[in-house]
Amino acid sequence: MSTTNDMIAQLRAMVQLTQTEVQVARIRVSQARTEAVRRELTENARNAERRTEELTRELQRLGGVADVVSPPEGQLLFCGMSIGHEDPAVGYVRTGRAPLNETVTFVDA
Repeated sequence: MSTTNDMIAQLRAMVQLTQTEVQVARIRVSQARTEAVRRELTENARNAERRTEELTRELQRLGGVADVVSPPEGQLLFCGMSIGHEDPAVGYVRTGRAPLNETVTFVDA
């Protein structure tokens, strides 16, 4: 395995660990008994989010992509697919679609 591939593998592991740190800190914020602890845990989560962003940028710079994609707080990552043939006898709601450039970011690998 090349040095770059080793670095990519290590950065992926670090991204996953740091994302877990963010999740744990967010959960613990809701469990905090004092405002001081709540502030400290909130700051820990923010710091871990910044580290995740920095690690992800470096991973992308080396040509890698993260194994786990975490959307920003307040956003949801969703993907849907329909398989089969349309049945006119079944009622359905057809939703509109946003332009691709508004919803997708392509990362060269």
